[in-house]
Amino acid sequence: MSAEASIVFFGSPEAAVPALRALHEAFNVVLVVTQPDRPAGRGRRWTPPPVKSAALELGIPVYQPNSLHCSDALVTLAAVQPDFLVVLAYGEILPADALSLPRIAPVNAHMSLLPRHRGPSPVSAAILAGDSHTGVSTMRMERKMDTGPLFLSKSVPIAPADTAGSLSTRLATLAAELLVATLKGILDGSLSEQPQQGEPSYSRILKKVDGLIDWNAPAAKIERMTRAYFPWPAAFTCFAAPGGGRRMLRILKSSADECRNVKPAAAVPHPGEVLSAATSLEVACAPGVLSISRVQPEGRQPMCIRDFLNGHRLLPGTVLG
Repeated sequence: MSAEASIVFFGSPEAAVPALRALHEAFNVVLVVTQPDRPAGRGRRWTPPPVKSAALELGIPVYQPNSLHCSDALVTLAAVQPDFLVVLAYGEILPADALSLPRIAPVNAHMSLLPRHRGPSPVSAAILAGDSHTGVSTMRMERKMDTGPLFLSKSVPIAPADTAGSLSTRLATLAAELLVATLKGILDGSLSEQPQQGEPSYSRILKKVDGLIDWNAPAAKIERMTRAYFPWPAAFTCFAAPGGGRRMLRILKSSADECRNVKPAAAVPHPGEVLSAATSLEVACAPGVLSISRVQPEGRQPMCIRDFLNGHRLLPGTVLG
């Protein structure tokens, strides 16, 4: 570990852990700032952010303020006198007073090719938009979110089967590499910042209701939803339960066919109508057909569609939603 530059690292989820480990190897991470422990899981047990667990394993002091927008937080950060603030998926916008604390620069890694998909959910946004590529950008932080001049960016293809989870894992590794390269380039003078070019687009905070499937959408868009919202909030619909009422059904894996003729023209199916439920679950969209191969019924574990259909009679003509 080199002591040439001191870093305060801000991050919370699993996707930020590779960057913390890489920065710890290359520099002197003097403090990790992460979100407070919160209840999680069915038992609602208090659970630390993954970054906290990694920091404690590495022997790095951890600070978990309820908010950075208070004098106590700024005093704590200022006392460390860092050369860099480095931010990756922390979960809160840093106040302007904090951005002025580092001796050299506040640096952020964002999981998109800026200025595309600024905001809090860039990985899901890229999949949902049908982008062929995404990537990671490093920038000097400004008061406005994700608007700062760029240091480095690198593109990666989005695979047809990529989910937000799998793509985030790949981008987390890339972000770790780019952050180390960015700080080294700033320190040795080989890297200069450049303003963002092009028309920006924006992602937003995801909510559980975002996963609700509208079967009036094209099959290709719904298929992208199942990947963009996995593992959370998950694309979902509702079906009639055997004992009455309706139950939620998460759609975990699917494929889309927008060109297929599902019925004669005189018998156009209703969006959400089950067309086949023998060995697969095929549902009419507008247009196209969604073939569902993996689901998670409410209160159950994920399962292949055959196991689900063995326990639930969804006859052709049943309408989901």
